[in-house]
Amino acid sequence: MTVKLGAREARMVELLSDYQKLTLPANLEIRYEGQGIGIDKEGDKLILSLKNDRFFPRALSLIQVLDDFDLPYYEEAKCPDLGFMPDLARNGVAKPETLKRLLTQLALMGYQSVQLYLEDILEVPGYPYMGYLRGRYTAEDLKALDDFAYDLGIELFASVQTLAHLDRFLRWSHMHEIRDIDGILLVKEPKTYEYLDAMLTQVSEIFRSRRVNLGMDEAHMLGLGRYLINNGYEDPTQLMLDHVLRVYDLVKAHDMEPMIWSDMFFRLATGGQYDSENISEEHFAEVRKVLPEDLQLIYWNYYSSKEKIYDEMLEAHLLMTPNIGFAGGAWKWTGYNPANAYSFFVADLAFSACQKHNIPYIVVTAWGDNGAEASFFSILPALQYWAELNYGHIKPDDAWLEQRFYTCTNASWKHFLALDEPVFTPGNPSPGKIGVNPPKLLLYQDILAGLVDYHFDGDAMAEHFSLMTRELDDLIQNDIPEDSWYRPILEANLALCRALAIKTRAGQDLRKAYKADDKDTLKRYKDHALPELIKYLEAFVTAYHKQWLAENKAFGLDQFDIKLGGVIQRVKTAIAYLDAYLKGEITEIAELGESLLPFDNRDFDAPHAVFDVEHAFWHNVVSPGLIDMI
Repeated sequence: MTVKLGAREARMVELLSDYQKLTLPANLEIRYEGQGIGIDKEGDKLILSLKNDRFFPRALSLIQVLDDFDLPYYEEAKCPDLGFMPDLARNGVAKPETLKRLLTQLALMGYQSVQLYLEDILEVPGYPYMGYLRGRYTAEDLKALDDFAYDLGIELFASVQTLAHLDRFLRWSHMHEIRDIDGILLVKEPKTYEYLDAMLTQVSEIFRSRRVNLGMDEAHMLGLGRYLINNGYEDPTQLMLDHVLRVYDLVKAHDMEPMIWSDMFFRLATGGQYDSENISEEHFAEVRKVLPEDLQLIYWNYYSSKEKIYDEMLEAHLLMTPNIGFAGGAWKWTGYNPANAYSFFVADLAFSACQKHNIPYIVVTAWGDNGAEASFFSILPALQYWAELNYGHIKPDDAWLEQRFYTCTNASWKHFLALDEPVFTPGNPSPGKIGVNPPKLLLYQDILAGLVDYHFDGDAMAEHFSLMTRELDDLIQNDIPEDSWYRPILEANLALCRALAIKTRAGQDLRKAYKADDKDTLKRYKDHALPELIKYLEAFVTAYHKQWLAENKAFGLDQFDIKLGGVIQRVKTAIAYLDAYLKGEITEIAELGESLLPFDNRDFDAPHAVFDVEHAFWHNVVSPGLIDMI
């Protein structure tokens, strides 16, 4: 029998079917009633009882895996608005097609909203340097995405910055008249508010949603640059409050509903802390007097390993305002590999605390710090995990997650979790330590200087990446079809592991051989191992280009080329030094003669105890000299 759907449901099926294999059962009937998703049989009819049509995509994904003996089935969203926020401003600007695939996956998982983190990655009339040469979206691009999301039942809205994190936009001399310091806007300057009004006008005209995230986080140097020079010192708390209220008025003039990250308000009210220790209602007395009731504050915490911290911080936030949301993390911002296992771990803790405090809005963030190196899709398991938590599947088992993941993404749960495995090096077992991403550190550190060589056993590390190479190669060759949409992500990780299987021990071996005057080992590296390493690094560049260009606009890939080009050139330099040294043309290789110290002041007596160097960005690990962050 032909299934009769309304126009809206039929459009959802049409869009979803472009990305996922879906079967509509005969005699399907949809009823809009109840508070969640109900699935049951009435005679030969399959009845979907839905709170509203935004739940239809998830219900459709559920009926792909539920059998008659699973019925009746019922689930309800514990948080009424589960959202996702991809970072599109830190180098990786997703192609519209990438975001469409992601939106269909999120709809099938049961997400209600998506905020696009843009910073300057949208065109604004009168401001040609907004997103200049960075892959900015046109108004037409974003309107088309808004239409697509709306047709899937997802509310799409913008996450912008109206105070800080505008380094890339404010770097241009054309914009210095509205720049205070670094990436912070010059508050109280009329031209600043002209710019903000133009940007908010554009956002208001593009998106159906009236919600907007205004950012305003981490503006720690507020008032301490050009503002200080022009006006003298003023209390940052008052500057922040004045600016928030002025931007709030602009937003309300556009009939929009604002939210901001909570940290600046919290820190200013508590003397700089973003924790709950010794916090009382009195700390927030002044803030409460001026904070608009409809300005939502988003408490963000991607890190904490104790549920008590989430509980106490949510309680502290509720002393400031009842209008609170929460932002958790799907960890893709520490390197080329995601941290899905760590994301699961902290999701359990954070979600439990949010439920205790009836938090009505949760957004899962996927930041792109230091170049957006990991694939947008690499954290799909974390997104699935958050969705299943939200629909009542507490600590969901692997069998359920595997079923749900395939149904929502047309991909294998096992394949995507394999992206985590290279991170679990000796000393860093699953779920991994917070912010620790050894593959990135080992890739970027200099072959001769070896800034993190002090911290690990090169033989054990090389064995780990050799194992990863074999396992990923076997997985790709025997388990993933060549035309699979996600195969390039696994291929890039395989190429990385193959290079690291040589590079991780190379620096230590060279240093040891140099100090022992072992010219045979030095010659072997010069003639064989290092040329092979260059070949594998170049293969990684090729594989990563394929992954990047499948997902992102070309803009931003230049930074990857600069970083990897430097790594490769330094290996070539090492070969040249070794050749000259072995021929007697030079009498020393200065870097190899140095004795290494801990990278971050760890125990001098335990160089191989634990490999837990945290959050080491490229510009920190590539050289002992200072290099500006790119």
